[in-house]
Amino acid sequence: MTAEQTLNRPLLRQLIFNDPAAKQWLDSVMHPAIRTEMLQQLANLPPAPYVLLIAPLLLENKLNKLVDRVLVVDITERNQLSRTLSRDKVNAGATAKQVQAIIASQISRPERLALADDIVDNNGRHAAAKLPTTAGAAVTSALFRFGKGLALTKA
Repeated sequence: MTAEQTLNRPLLRQLIFNDPAAKQWLDSVMHPAIRTEMLQQLANLPPAPYVLLIAPLLLENKLNKLVDRVLVVDITERNQLSRTLSRDKVNAGATAKQVQAIIASQISRPERLALADDIVDNNGRHAAAKLPTTAGAAVTSALFRFGKGLALTKA
């Protein structure tokens, strides 16, 4: 925890991406709880023709089985690294090695694209201005994530 009693994200990132056992333990604790809460929230939604399920690690955690379509907001690994470093050096002190470890822990870009029903290219200047980017390991409140699934499912 930080002095402000908030999660020390840089320290957590350093711990889990330098120690595979620590990452596996954290994933085994957090992912089932997150999945349970997500399913509860989906079950309690009012009737609607469509529901957007926006989930970091959607494909890595096989959450695409819950949806009818998967939209991937795509970016090259080079741009992913550059944008993440640009953002996180200010916010969280990320290093290139840490960001590369995070990217390496995710499903590969070719695998992600092969599982997509629809793809939005987020490599251009205009796309970058409209779509926030993240290395993807931490759950944040961004609507779109590069290289992450935005799933569309009928309610």
